[in-house]
Amino acid sequence: MTASPVNFDGLGLEASATPRWSCQKIAKRFASPVLIDVSLDVAPGKTLALLGANGAGKSTLGKIIAGLQTADSGQMWLDGQPF
Repeated sequence: MTASPVNFDGLGLEASATPRWSCQKIAKRFASPVLIDVSLDVAPGKTLALLGANGAGKSTLGKIIAGLQTADSGQMWLDGQPF
């Protein structure tokens, strides 16, 4: 299941802005795929909430962002620099 980008009437990232934090094509697999090609951009000064059903991968993505788990594939950037 792949999520589509959502823009809530101007609350999303402007096309010319550099995201404060970004991830592209993050994937994680345990016994089965948990995250498949997750991509997010967070603009400076914005807050992001992850919502979803049990088992949707919210905690796994949070742990990858925090550095507590490693992604199987994909990239993350902070202020335009990979980390």
